[in-house]
Amino acid sequence: MMTDFQSKGQQEPIAIIGIGCRFPGQLDTPAALWRFLQAGQTNVAEIPAGRFPLDTLYDSEPGRSGRMQTRWGAYFTPAELEAFDYGFFGIAPREAARLDPQQRLLLETSWQAVADAGLPVEQLAGSDTAVYAGLWADDFEARLFGDIDGLDLYATTGSGRYAAAGRLSYFFGWHGPSLTVDTACSSSLVAIHLACKALQAGECELALAGGVNLILQPQITVAYSQAGMMAPDGRCKFGDAAADGYVRSEGAGMVVLKRLSQAVTDGDRIYATILGSAVNNDGQSGKHFVTPGLEGQSRLLQQSWARAGINPTQLNYVEAHGTGTRVGDRVELTALGTLLAAERSVADPCLVGSIKVNLGHLEAAAGVAGLIKAALVAYHGAVPPTLHLQQPNPSVAWAELPLKLPLENSKLSQTGERAYLGVTSFGISGTNAHVVLASQPPLAPAAPLAARRRLITLSARTSEALADVAFHLQEHIATEEMALADIAYTTSQRSSQLPFRAVLAAADLAELDMSLTALANGQPAPGLWQGRVPAEEPAGPTWLFGPAEPWPAAAFATFLASQPLAASALQRLEATTGEAEANAALLPDAPAPLRLFWQQLVWAEMWRALGPAPVAIKAHGTGGFAAAVSVGELSLTNASAQLAAGRQRPTISRNGKAPDWEEVTVAADWQAIRQIEAGSLLDMGPTGRSPEALLEGQIARLHLAGLPIAWANYQPGGRLITLPNYPWQRARCWYGDAGAAFVLPAGALSSLLGEQLPALAHRPQEHSWQRQWPAGELGQLLANPSALQALLEAAARVLWGERALEVNVAAPAGKVSSSSGAVWSQLTLDVIQPGEAGFAFYGRAAAESSWQLLARGEIVPRPEYPLPQPVRTALAAVPAARQSGWLLTRVSQQAAIALGKRPTEPVAPQMTLTQLGFTPAALASLRDRLVALGDLPAAQGLVLPERTLAQITELLLPELVVAAVEPAGPAEPAAPMDDIAARLAQLLDEIE
Repeated sequence: MMTDFQSKGQQEPIAIIGIGCRFPGQLDTPAALWRFLQAGQTNVAEIPAGRFPLDTLYDSEPGRSGRMQTRWGAYFTPAELEAFDYGFFGIAPREAARLDPQQRLLLETSWQAVADAGLPVEQLAGSDTAVYAGLWADDFEARLFGDIDGLDLYATTGSGRYAAAGRLSYFFGWHGPSLTVDTACSSSLVAIHLACKALQAGECELALAGGVNLILQPQITVAYSQAGMMAPDGRCKFGDAAADGYVRSEGAGMVVLKRLSQAVTDGDRIYATILGSAVNNDGQSGKHFVTPGLEGQSRLLQQSWARAGINPTQLNYVEAHGTGTRVGDRVELTALGTLLAAERSVADPCLVGSIKVNLGHLEAAAGVAGLIKAALVAYHGAVPPTLHLQQPNPSVAWAELPLKLPLENSKLSQTGERAYLGVTSFGISGTNAHVVLASQPPLAPAAPLAARRRLITLSARTSEALADVAFHLQEHIATEEMALADIAYTTSQRSSQLPFRAVLAAADLAELDMSLTALANGQPAPGLWQGRVPAEEPAGPTWLFGPAEPWPAAAFATFLASQPLAASALQRLEATTGEAEANAALLPDAPAPLRLFWQQLVWAEMWRALGPAPVAIKAHGTGGFAAAVSVGELSLTNASAQLAAGRQRPTISRNGKAPDWEEVTVAADWQAIRQIEAGSLLDMGPTGRSPEALLEGQIARLHLAGLPIAWANYQPGGRLITLPNYPWQRARCWYGDAGAAFVLPAGALSSLLGEQLPALAHRPQEHSWQRQWPAGELGQLLANPSALQALLEAAARVLWGERALEVNVAAPAGKVSSSSGAVWSQLTLDVIQPGEAGFAFYGRAAAESSWQLLARGEIVPRPEYPLPQPVRTALAAVPAARQSGWLLTRVSQQAAIALGKRPTEPVAPQMTLTQLGFTPAALASLRDRLVALGDLPAAQGLVLPERTLAQITELLLPELVVAAVEPAGPAEPAAPMDDIAARLAQLLDEIE
């Protein structure tokens, strides 16, 4: 069947329904990026200390061989770059340490994009969703392959560009096309073009597309500096007479795409629609291979406009490639302006802008960054200002071209009921892409929903993350205007449901706030349920119909009036017997058995709509009447007649067939059933609690058990709203100098000790107390410190041989409690290359293992923060070129703690302490922490409100640098495995 679009020779438009982004400066949501753009800000700063040896690489003199002409860029901080929540994505630490951080960013931004689209990932698993990812940098691969002795399979799959898109498809379980695209700076927009084509061709129903860029090596910056392509002042001056190059930057962006008709049917939020796109190459229209071509760009625009079915007079805004290079700006603006001038006058200019004036040039991710900005322009109906524009570029004939660079926030004009926009991206390869967007007409405002109690569902991978989810949602509600019904709809129907779950019942935002406070602080509260979905596949519930006192007629009438699910259940029953009979049975003067019968029928009908289906139905006494009707063994009329005749149990003619439900006649048996099956029982009727409280508790209990709930039937209505990003529990994970590369594998010591030490395992993603490093756990604390020291030293030598320099067992964080027997200790293992703490180890002794506690979703006690390795000692082993960055990470961690954050949360190193929100108390805390960190009294005078963390680090560094330690003697030859195993067994005996 031909669609309207196909009949006009056009392809169906593609809707942009979800956005995930992460750029330096904590620009990690579309809302944060939009505020940043509207404020006319830039995130370009000096290249972070420790990324490159700037002192030797930078030279302001142009053309100096082997030197870069700029110190600037939009770079992630070391903490932002090197930390990753590998447990969330099911990646082993050793593999994670070899995983290109570009792939990490794609994983995180893809998850954010899918969440922003309101698509639960578990519902997409197994689908034909496609992935198109733009990459071009291979800096991390060069780093890995420079260590020939450290190569393994993870090094190839973790660093190869070929694996980037496939890794996303693997994680989400998708079977659609999966391609990594490399056309240099146009990679991500070409990826989006290909994704649209796949959707229009029916190769997939949904697609993720975008790109990522990181700058981990200085070579390209040096090469581009030699070509005069780098702006010495670190500013992309698009359209300005002073345009003299661009500034490199980092980041990632992914968008979720769906055919427009399907997006409208599904009720998705639509940022903008893609009407058409084109990709071509300059060929020889440029003077050189890397020179942009006027003819190629003109053809590109004409092709894309034709495919979108628009003409140049309709364009309202174009997001240009806009790098701010001398030749590039002239060619791009001339090509666009000349085509527009043929159809419109200079009095009707088209607005033109470039996100590179704000973020710098994201290279492989530049196209998706521009598309995200254009989609937000269409969605909000406004155009942000152009920065760094002092004097228009004289090589562009502005007086003859209908183009305008907005200097302030401007309203986006429309052509008819819609605005039309273009996004351009050019590659140094000559491959160009252009996409035409249109704003989506706003939906008619939905009728306000009746105020009533709602259930809000929250979930996470760990209990600690679940507490963070609650905390951030609470903050979000306090700053954003939103309705309770929308929060309930988004969390229960449009969000992924992860293993650690919470259900919160609330009648208004104030009640929800109290429950969120309790959840964030690990405290119980009325109307709050939390737990962990069991690992095994949950069975369905058992429905119980028993004799009981019916709810008071008035209470049940109120329930019917306030709960649409109950009202619709009663209406379906009334269709069988008539409204008059049902009403009479629920009146206060109706016989109690008849009232209970109808209340139980309503309850069963509600659960038939809610799901899941029962695995068993059991009844006792008069409860058998409702049970028999619910399975079709009695008609409602027959059951009512038997009750009216005073029968205590139903009489059923089964014609020799086995019953579909079990009737329990002995009270003792009834109680036994309730005890044995308590975890999956659903009472179909009164239990002493109000109808509202009973239903809420039943829904919550089954949701926590992992059973599906038809939320749309329970709380219909509501609209998709934006919620905070998932709170990643990131840990430092960096090849060559991070603990993740050298963590004990599962059962490592068990293989040496047989059954004597079976509890050692590596399951860091399940440790709710884990903060900074991966951890292994001993089920029994080895209480003799010297024997424990010897045991672990021997184990370290077995595992790492000469790599094991030193094993430090810290003093327990607390005394052994006679009541619980709980105590903590920590092990840090230093490794030769390059000398950082490679491994953190905690032991915990208690009557009950923490694995059992975790299985029940309980929080396991933990130390406040891993005991730090002495900074002076650790710093001495760090290469001089990396010492500043290494120390900045530690200073940033202490700053985060002083601000009341977690140590892994990023803190902007280029902002002053005042800008970061340091109060006098926080300043004092940071001073004390830095003094204690390295026994540095000088830190008291260095922590000043007007200083940045980067400046404080540079002042601290000379105080900490110590003389090189004399080289150690030759390592002892490794002992045979049999001898080591015997020695470890002996040590265990000594400990006992």
